[in-house]
Amino acid sequence: MTVAPGRNSLRILSIENLGRSRYKGVGTAMIEVADHTRQSAGLSKLSLLSQDEGASAFFYKKGFRFADEGKNAEMRTVISNPRYVSDEILMGEMER
Repeated sequence: MTVAPGRNSLRILSIENLGRSRYKGVGTAMIEVADHTRQSAGLSKLSLLSQDEGASAFFYKKGFRFADEGKNAEMRTVISNPRYVSDEILMGEMER
């Protein structure tokens, strides 16, 4: 994981768990470390750019949201109904 402070947020630049099926909970732990770092630095938000729809769903479940409420509504539908195929591209800037 790589992070960098911004004006009022801590930006997650990269986060990766190459052994997702083997190492459950690593991504969640990394987000918790980033959140602790954010709090210690007195910053109000965590932000990131999601470039993968599966990762976007993971981040959404961890409290991150898109600026576009339409994308958030679509993500809720995708998460609640895994067979649903969305025409919306569910990637982009997210924050919590």
